[in-house]
Amino acid sequence: LDKVTHTIDLCNAILEKLDLLVKSRFVEMFGNDLPKFDAIPLKDCCAEITGGGTPSMKHPEYYGGNIPFIKSGDVKEDRVSKGALTLTDVALKETTAKLLPKDTIIVVVRSAALLHEFHIAVSDNPIVINQDLKAIKPKDQFIPIYLMWAIKMKERIILGKVQTMLTSHIRMDDFLYLEIPVPPLALQEQFAAFVEQTDKSKLAVKQVLQKAETLKKALMQKYFG
Repeated sequence: LDKVTHTIDLCNAILEKLDLLVKSRFVEMFGNDLPKFDAIPLKDCCAEITGGGTPSMKHPEYYGGNIPFIKSGDVKEDRVSKGALTLTDVALKETTAKLLPKDTIIVVVRSAALLHEFHIAVSDNPIVINQDLKAIKPKDQFIPIYLMWAIKMKERIILGKVQTMLTSHIRMDDFLYLEIPVPPLALQEQFAAFVEQTDKSKLAVKQVLQKAETLKKALMQKYFG
């Protein structure tokens, strides 16, 4: 049991180091507090910014389909593909729910968690979001994974300006004026390729972690009932 617990701890430590590796690579290539390239406000990096909504729960025919419905609690990592709920085609036809394409940047703008952590991700497939999220479609001069990380690197600034009236939320006026470096597309592509390789490493570690956690539960049940 100690060995399994140690394996779990090691896996979590590796995942943290891999995240740190990507952040370090970003700073190396693009800078951060002192950008290596000219910077522009985030609002000028976006072709479109949209919000979401929740179809009425009074209509069961809206739920249980094949369309991922993403809420703030579903955005935990840098990629998002599914949530706890799914929608049907009927929901898309009869409500304001909008299907967002793959590679949309998803930002949590309202959540109690914003008191201590900021969450942002790129969608791996078409999804629908609720009202606690914003969706960003980058302009052609930005690769989604680069722009997502450029925003994520401003986490300290973003959390420092979170408003707490009623519920913790990000003021869009502050958010849209974050300064984003504008490097050449070739460098953005290099960074995106680096992130992709790191994600593959993270996936391998997560698979080991999942097996170790399953084994630990089985051992706990065996030894302690």
